[in-house]
Amino acid sequence: MDWIRAGNASKWGSENGGKITIAPGGPRVVEPLGNMAAVLMFASSQLCWRHEEIVRAGASHDFEDFQPHFSLTKADVDLTKIEPYRGKIVLGPEVFEEVKAD
Repeated sequence: MDWIRAGNASKWGSENGGKITIAPGGPRVVEPLGNMAAVLMFASSQLCWRHEEIVRAGASHDFEDFQPHFSLTKADVDLTKIEPYRGKIVLGPEVFEEVKAD
């Protein structure tokens, strides 16, 4: 993976300091995903475009589709009792490093 070719997220609307803000509201759900019992899934064209840009720069990924989300737990939970967070989400700057297989 060529880290330099991946560029940076600034052209996708990141704020000063490399932060990306996901506005309040929009579609959000808490559901199982992969090996997680619960994740908060949300819509973000910024993150989808950034993912595509990084893949085009040579990154590999394990899943056919990219879905922005936060992993919450692997433990069994009653998803009917969980209300998805609908407030503003602020993500810090990107960190580039090799993936550790462990």
